[in-house]
Amino acid sequence: MMLDYDAEADTYDATRGGLPRAQAAASAVAALLPPAAQRVADVGAGTGIVSAELARRGLDVVCVDQSAGMLRHAVARLPGSCLRAGGDRLPLRTASVDAVTFVWLLHLVPDAGPLLAEARRVVNPGGRIVTTVDKRGLGRATDAYDLVVAQSGLAPVAETTFVGMGQGCGDPDPVYRVVALG
Repeated sequence: MMLDYDAEADTYDATRGGLPRAQAAASAVAALLPPAAQRVADVGAGTGIVSAELARRGLDVVCVDQSAGMLRHAVARLPGSCLRAGGDRLPLRTASVDAVTFVWLLHLVPDAGPLLAEARRVVNPGGRIVTTVDKRGLGRATDAYDLVVAQSGLAPVAETTFVGMGQGCGDPDPVYRVVALG
């Protein structure tokens, strides 16, 4: 069953590692961006906590999410930089961003192909798609590394990992894999 992100918005960050996890995610994503990247579309940005951390690194970040509840928090973090839309229909011009990021999103959709195709449309030549993969650790998941690479139509150019601090719930904190496609 899909989580009701509007209902979860007010407690989402606190129950998912908060700022330490967002900083770890943003550091990993930033390390995989093209060297001259300036404008980034963070698709499935949720509360904008990772987007805000990317903006603190000097990037012009556009937060995109379809949940009004989540975007309410994102707008507070990055006023004037948030758009309500699904990842398969981005309200951005073709070739208008240096990178599109999907952090903890592709595992939630039944088919990541349309989101990856839309990301390819809005990324400029030489840009990258940066995404978490293998979140659930299942080969059949929609964010499985091989599936994401095949559906993107792009080659992997770099990858890294980061620790999801504060998410362990008594277990070790999870390690997330992030790949850059270009």
